[in-house]
Amino acid sequence: MRDRSEHMTKSRTPRKTVLALILAAVMLILPSAWGLASASDALKGPFTLNAGLGDNDSDILSDLRSTNLNIDLYKIADARQLSSFDTIEFIMKTNEDGTIDRTYGSLFSEELESITNKDVTSEEWEKIAQKAAAIALDPDLGTATQTADYSGKAEQDITLTSPGLYLVVPRGGDVNYVKKADDGTIVSIATSDYYEYSFTPQLISFPTKDPDENGVINTANAGEWLTDISINLKYKYEVRRGSLDIVKGLDIYETKDPATFAFKVEGRDRYNNVVFRNSYSMVFNKPGEQKITIDDLPAGTVITVTEEYEGANYRITSSKTADPVRIKAKDVVKTEFSNTYDDTYKGGGSIENVFTKGADGWEWYGIDNDGNKYDLTEKLEQEE
Repeated sequence: MRDRSEHMTKSRTPRKTVLALILAAVMLILPSAWGLASASDALKGPFTLNAGLGDNDSDILSDLRSTNLNIDLYKIADARQLSSFDTIEFIMKTNEDGTIDRTYGSLFSEELESITNKDVTSEEWEKIAQKAAAIALDPDLGTATQTADYSGKAEQDITLTSPGLYLVVPRGGDVNYVKKADDGTIVSIATSDYYEYSFTPQLISFPTKDPDENGVINTANAGEWLTDISINLKYKYEVRRGSLDIVKGLDIYETKDPATFAFKVEGRDRYNNVVFRNSYSMVFNKPGEQKITIDDLPAGTVITVTEEYEGANYRITSSKTADPVRIKAKDVVKTEFSNTYDDTYKGGGSIENVFTKGADGWEWYGIDNDGNKYDLTEKLEQEE
């Protein structure tokens, strides 16, 4: 998190960066004799939320800005001044017709119908945020109060129309953008061509107070009421992945020995760095088509497949090196090769190809039917 020193002309108070889920005390009781701006004044607004992406790797930030990112705000509760104290409490929302909206009623005290526990810890507020998200992100229950388009931006100013407790939910444009993380928490999703970003829903209150030196807002906390604040969106990311099919067709099969074909596969990322390199083989004992599927390749990787070994009695009838293909997330791309019998018989057999990185660099070797290891390049030279 970072403090912001600039002032917004549309705000009554300086914008401050606050921790998500800082509401360690939702009931804020401060003597008005301190001469600070009153809660009643703060409740008048205007209210501005600045949502930023934080200080992360520049490539990640650039990629994240390329997503169709939006921020949904769900108003969980109304805010009002309590009694004659400089105090704010959060209560169930009131509908336009004056009735109580109990959509988020399970979050409130049954006796008081308000959130007033000043001893709630940050961890407990995270649990409340998760409970609120379970309601808000249920299509049969929650409806976003407002949405802001975040696409292509490093940060976004959002003007809120009324004080209250809000759930902040960043999301992409996909229809299904809600899922459970590995730890069971509810997260919202945005995806690019390369990464999947998972955001943690956050609770934020308007107005609020600066936290104390321990990061807690409590009844002894001095300072102005804040109506213009900043948060950093909380997210994690992981590489999206796809698959490659190497498809080989053999129109004529010579019956004396199995027909073995070897392929070298190399993948480069968008910065032209080699991120994948391996070799594979196919063995035919009849004419037809076979394929090798390579899974779990990073999305965006450009793959080049070369047929390095055409078999002792066969010749390639397609290009020796297929056109490069780009791996697509949750998809399968393919390269295709074809061979035919060359009307000779040189003898041959099945080999298993292995490509490993040793102390002296990459090593490409084969294992014959008897389990003998040999350098594949040398064998290829012998076959020639």
